[in-house]
Amino acid sequence: MIVTRPDSLSALGDCLCQLAWQGRASLDPPLPEWLEFLGVARCRGNYLEATEDWVTTALPAHTPVDLARRVAFRDPAYRLHLDFILGRVLSRMARDGRTAKVAEYLSTKLSQLAPRLAWLLSLVPDHRDDAQWSDLENRWLHPSLRTCFVAWDADLFGDILGGAEQLFPLLVDIYGPVAHQPTYARAASLHFKSGQSALVGEIIRAAQEKEAVALADRDLKVLENLALDFHLPIRHWKKTTDLRACAALVSPLRLLAAKPKDSSGSQVSPPVTLPASIKESAVLAEEAPPTGSSLRGAALEDVRAGSFPQFDLNLGNIAECLRFRAGTEKREFGWTFDHPLFGLILQFFLVEAFGRELQDDCLNILYVGNPENPETIDIYFRPESRDTRFVRLGQFDETMRSLASALNIFTVPPPVDSYASQPWLRALLLMLQGGLLLSRSGEYMISDDLFDALHGQDFMKSVLREGNPIRDRIAATLKQFYSEKAPSEAVVSVPANEPSH
Repeated sequence: MIVTRPDSLSALGDCLCQLAWQGRASLDPPLPEWLEFLGVARCRGNYLEATEDWVTTALPAHTPVDLARRVAFRDPAYRLHLDFILGRVLSRMARDGRTAKVAEYLSTKLSQLAPRLAWLLSLVPDHRDDAQWSDLENRWLHPSLRTCFVAWDADLFGDILGGAEQLFPLLVDIYGPVAHQPTYARAASLHFKSGQSALVGEIIRAAQEKEAVALADRDLKVLENLALDFHLPIRHWKKTTDLRACAALVSPLRLLAAKPKDSSGSQVSPPVTLPASIKESAVLAEEAPPTGSSLRGAALEDVRAGSFPQFDLNLGNIAECLRFRAGTEKREFGWTFDHPLFGLILQFFLVEAFGRELQDDCLNILYVGNPENPETIDIYFRPESRDTRFVRLGQFDETMRSLASALNIFTVPPPVDSYASQPWLRALLLMLQGGLLLSRSGEYMISDDLFDALHGQDFMKSVLREGNPIRDRIAATLKQFYSEKAPSEAVVSVPANEPSH
């Protein structure tokens, strides 16, 4: 067992929530090694840094336990363990003559797993002999792994008595719907040689076209060993109709590795139908540059940043962290202005504020309903010209996501579904509660007291002057959105030569 896996996942959800909210965490071994193997995080000295791939593809989950499940499902060995449970039960159904029920499962709730399960079923020619399943599992999964995964089953699904048959319905309902998501493997953790990485890279490139790769017998043997030793979802055929050996992925795989060199294989049509989900396979860069935590760094220095809030947005006292205070306490919230989440919202509202101050509005943030619990928040924009009219760009959260992306910031969803399922909206409402923003006549805007304070010596340089190129980028991006929306979006009826308030 090359990768050291944790004995228990009972507290994994809490660790992952911390990693997702803060973007980094310090965790006890072997969690760091395992999470790095799964592409959830990268080790940066004494701490883990969450990867953009995990944050943007895996969040949010339904509950902390579901979040832990989704991470465990990225492990190719654990996925194989779950497939063995499903395959064993389906085999017994076939043995008992319930072939119609097997076909129903494979065409409905387990359709995403059908190629993987069909592959396993093909390895057990005599469905009447349950011992063959035990022999196969013993060959593919080390006893220490099986012991570990039984404990994981209890952590993720509860203590289920009665064996595979009793766990089967839960796997059908919980694992089946997400079986199209990729498994992950880090080449360095598996001590891949360059030739092995190249072969897997070739398989992955073929998978992106739903193709197989024709290989020489020696290369096919290497892939057989990779599948057996490291549980990668690779199926191989020694001879096909055209007498060529080939291999293909039967479920999506993402390999963390240096960019592999081209191998000698060639893409061919697979002998069986492969699932569309394998197109999500990819080779991810092993050494991605560290992400930053600075709005200025992302917008002006091309340092990729995530909008990690750095604390749980659902805690009851969070608004106090963002509360505007008078006098000498203003410095206490100075961190807000370079924050990729809160800082971008403030600079966005400053674009609106300066336009309003010059009586030439270019940006309106309009809400419907209670300002502290709005039904909708819509963004209206026009270029800086009285000859143009306002166009609706979209709702606040979707607009901020697109704006952040244009400024080199990726949006971080909450780890678990909650009121914060729209992070930009949740941040806006917290800033409203803290007095950094206010609502007036159906619009959100920066508070008068804060706007005045920003013109004082504390923040004039760091927020207004140094923030000017950031606001220029915001305005330029909004103009791009405007040009895309203007041809198809109806303009509002507010006359262009009148301020909105």
